[in-house]
Amino acid sequence: MTYYEDKSYYSEQHFENAQNIGWLDSKFEIEKKEYNDQLINNLLEYVKYPFNMIRSNMIVDLAIKNTSYKLGFSEIRVLGDDGKKYAAPDLIIHYIKENGYQPPLDFVEAVLNGPKPTTEIYQDYLKRYNESNLWGQDDEYIENSKYIKEKIYGNSRDTVSILEKKQRLKGIITADGSLLNTSIKAKNVEVINYLLESSTKYLDKFSGAELITAINYRQIDTVKKLLDKGIYINYRELKKNPLIKAMDTKDVELVKLLLNSDIQKDVIYNNEFVSNFTIYDYAKEYPPELLALL
Repeated sequence: MTYYEDKSYYSEQHFENAQNIGWLDSKFEIEKKEYNDQLINNLLEYVKYPFNMIRSNMIVDLAIKNTSYKLGFSEIRVLGDDGKKYAAPDLIIHYIKENGYQPPLDFVEAVLNGPKPTTEIYQDYLKRYNESNLWGQDDEYIENSKYIKEKIYGNSRDTVSILEKKQRLKGIITADGSLLNTSIKAKNVEVINYLLESSTKYLDKFSGAELITAINYRQIDTVKKLLDKGIYINYRELKKNPLIKAMDTKDVELVKLLLNSDIQKDVIYNNEFVSNFTIYDYAKEYPPELLALL
């Protein structure tokens, strides 16, 4: 299963204003600890309302109180009383119960005391969980998101001044992800530079997705700035390694830039598709000049 750090934001199947919780992989260190029975019981209620079917490399049959649950096929969503949303794989129950995983306290509080799946608040959220509503957002949020996205894609001269006056808009999410990711896709250099220079608060919101986007769009200057700002780099997933993505573009200058940034080259990948696979193995499929750079 794809690994995401706790409290990063959901981008597994789309961009969503929900914090990732419990997206673990085989590198998670198992340490058996006590768990809260009520936490497990409450989480099982959320499993009855699955979100986003997923492909996990682990399927678990869980039997609790004469009821059988098959985990590993879907996600759950948990709402907090403070308006926060949390996205977790249904396997989180297995990780807590059998692997000693301890979720962040605010997530635990939301599971124990937040709106339950049968409440009116949660059912309203379910009805709005679709692409047109930005996966569960209210009308005001959607309106603001569309407004600032149109400004960015339209290269409006007043976009930066709007963001300066309305700071909360910097953290808003569009269908293209963070405003920084949206600006990279729109090739809006002015907004890209403004967001990078004004704050790094939202830089790692989507687990380094902005770096991958900048690479895919071959925006070398933006890639350099993101690396200089210390954007998160996901080495645990082969498909999300920025060096791999740079090789896919076959852009020699882009690959050189990443290599000169001290990016890790000796990561070894093992999953259901590859065994002891390295960057060097991947590079063999490309022109010799790319392999020579390594």
